[in-house]
Amino acid sequence: MATLQFAGEYEILESKLTTSTGVTINISKLIAEINLFEDLFSNALYGSIFIVDTNNIISRGPIIGQERVHLKIAIPTVTSSEAAIDVIFNVYKVGTNTEVNKGGQLIELSMVTPEFLKNNRVRVSKSYSNSIDNIVQDILQLDETLIGTTKNVQIDATTGIRRMIVPNLHPYDIINNLATEAISTSGQPLYVFYETLKGLNFRSLENLYDEEIVAEYNASDFEVLKVGEVGKGQSKTGNLEKDYKRALDYSMNSYNDMLANVKSGMLGSTIIRYDPYYKTYQKKEFGYFSNFEENARTDANPIYNSNGLRDYPNARIHLQPGFSKNVDTSHYNTSTSSYGFSGSRIYESLQNRQSKFAELNMGASAVINVHGNFALNVGKSVIFNMPAVGDEDTDPRFTGKYLITTLRHSFRNSNKTSQTTLTLVKDSSAAPFINVASADSGVPTTASDAF
Repeated sequence: MATLQFAGEYEILESKLTTSTGVTINISKLIAEINLFEDLFSNALYGSIFIVDTNNIISRGPIIGQERVHLKIAIPTVTSSEAAIDVIFNVYKVGTNTEVNKGGQLIELSMVTPEFLKNNRVRVSKSYSNSIDNIVQDILQLDETLIGTTKNVQIDATTGIRRMIVPNLHPYDIINNLATEAISTSGQPLYVFYETLKGLNFRSLENLYDEEIVAEYNASDFEVLKVGEVGKGQSKTGNLEKDYKRALDYSMNSYNDMLANVKSGMLGSTIIRYDPYYKTYQKKEFGYFSNFEENARTDANPIYNSNGLRDYPNARIHLQPGFSKNVDTSHYNTSTSSYGFSGSRIYESLQNRQSKFAELNMGASAVINVHGNFALNVGKSVIFNMPAVGDEDTDPRFTGKYLITTLRHSFRNSNKTSQTTLTLVKDSSAAPFINVASADSGVPTTASDAF
């Protein structure tokens, strides 16, 4: 490989498009732009390629939305697998053709991973009697009539034995349903099913939070060297390492939406489970502040101040049929003289899960652009040093650990530069609230007292 000259530089090692007729075309010189998308709440990896067609390959290929694309992209001089992209996509849509010059047209090819296409083509009519993690593994890897992927698959362990009959559902629909019921070995109900450039994932959020920080970014100005001072292996700042740690730009996407968070059940909810067999019911309340320490988080302090705010269990109420003893009473195991199978775990998981996902979707989030970094994936954590307004260097509440929830790798072939756009979410605050008076007391305070 060549020597890395500047931050964001990349090389396309392979870019082949295979048509439905079996013709393979090297499109490396036709590519104008590549975009690859990851989302923590999406089951598939998506992408798009813009190509400049001057030889009418759209008709001669032909390109009809039934092609396969193989991409291999790397950073010069970096040979680690963490720094290389090697992925196969299926083209599912040919976008609008735009004339760019006489005899040339710009074409957008929308792509998705083959597993997601296969998911939408097959259905499952099958019975299972196993733990949820083993059921997920069977669907994704072991049963070749379903997904049967050869990609890396990471599945976190779950508890309990689930007995179920799948009534003609798509494979990913089953996994999404099981994610709402899955309980980790430590009792956490926070599972997500998503795909990254590294493979398919059925992960618990607590395990994602426990993983090491993969990068740190600063939003600050940088010193540009004088013309002629840039040497081999240097960027225009003279320090590639600092360049890769610098956020090119950033914005706060959202802070907190009190109304949405109350209505979603984030600040509190109640679930009532009635047992049609024993003719009984149970009631369980959930509160944001009272249950705050039960979940793993980016930081140690709530995003809301309990001064003047409390749990609201009546904000959202759920009614759930189920077994009061959390066992499947319709299936008795004669060999063990017991009910050996778990019933639905919705009663245990729903409130905690909906509150956590509301935090991730409607809490504090930032969008930052950085030089292309292929080691980043959704589900990973980074440190972002948020600049402060005023005399302080960084904002004490919004600086610190963030979870990556969406990601886009962009490659522009005209200047051989890549950028990675990250949506970062913080579900807690790095600094506690310092209350100077009761929020409901109406006692006035001066600005000097408060700040």
